[in-house]
Amino acid sequence: MKLILLMLVVVTHSVSAADYYVAITNHANTNESLPGGSYTITVTGTASGTDTLTVNFTISGTAVPGVHYQAFPQQIKIPVTDGNGSFTFPVIPVQNRIVEDYAEVLLSIQSATATSSASVDVDATPTTLRIYDDDWINTIISFTGSTNGTEGGPNATITASLSSDYIAGQVIWINANFGAGTTAGFTDIDGPTLRIDSGQHNVIADINVLDDKVKEDTELIYFEITNITGGDSCRTA
Repeated sequence: MKLILLMLVVVTHSVSAADYYVAITNHANTNESLPGGSYTITVTGTASGTDTLTVNFTISGTAVPGVHYQAFPQQIKIPVTDGNGSFTFPVIPVQNRIVEDYAEVLLSIQSATATSSASVDVDATPTTLRIYDDDWINTIISFTGSTNGTEGGPNATITASLSSDYIAGQVIWINANFGAGTTAGFTDIDGPTLRIDSGQHNVIADINVLDDKVKEDTELIYFEITNITGGDSCRTA
């Protein structure tokens, strides 16, 4: 009888971590009135000696370059010594006339390469920086115009506007009630929908004047703003 021996050979491959690891390690929010926010990019690793890493970014978010902040390069170079280095760059806000709570800059590391051709891993998780608005200090919403209407048509209109040259950065809803001096009632009209859309300075809203078939003198309506939602940074006159 012959004995046959089988030998099983298992080949293992060594796996080593990259020489460098790059991540966004810090950020600072800012306000339109402040000098600016910032991002900090940090390099860690096991390499020795000096090197330079070129890091490429992608930018997204509700903040628009040139409108909310000064555009910055989407590539930086970080000097590295014995595997470590960091770079902090500013995000400088633009003092605009857009009324909003805040705008967001989402920064992600897209890729990174080393001058030495060492291997590099990156953390591509987006980091959000907020640019808070300060226009609410001077912004007022008020009624700025109206046209008369007739029972059965044409409709009346009323205009609500932001002060100066401000525009809405988000939808602003305006609630209004009858004020002193009003002689009409809620059965005489379909109330206006007062909504200033994003990107707009004002709203011209229709007031449907109902035909109640009653012979009467001209009726008056005075509106007073009672509440603002969606643009809670605004004030009323």
